Amino acid sequence: NASITELDVSGNNLEDSGLRLIAAGIADSNLCHNTTLRRLSVADNGISPDGALTLSLALKVRAVRVVNIDVSANPLYDTGITHMFDAVFMGTPFVSVCVADCQFGLPGVVKMAEAVAVSETLKVLDVSNRYK
Repeated sequence: NASITELDVSGNNLEDSGLRLIAAGIADSNLCHNTTLRRLSVADNGISPDGALTLSLALKVRAVRVVNIDVSANPLYDTGITHMFDAVFMGTPFVSVCVADCQFGLPGVVKMAEAVAVSETLKVLDVSNRYK
């Protein structure tokens, strides 16, 4: 579908292997006919820091225009948070990011603060219940 604007696969126990398939579909230049996807929710899927890296790399692809992302309730820890916010430094124009319940500490908070300082587009950042 070349006009889908929102994809919500929350709570499907995708884990990293399922996320890899979604990320490949989003970023593959041969498949990237859909430049309208703006909101992606992969909340509560058992995604690890490795999965966060996969997703971050997919979001850095020029044709991908996701601006609202929800990775909440995944055990991303500091490493995964770093991967997600590295996308901001690579020019991903996030407007809203939800990393609630992602089990990260001070290093993750520092990375987010650095990203907020350079982002010209970020309006909403949900870090509620950051550490269980």
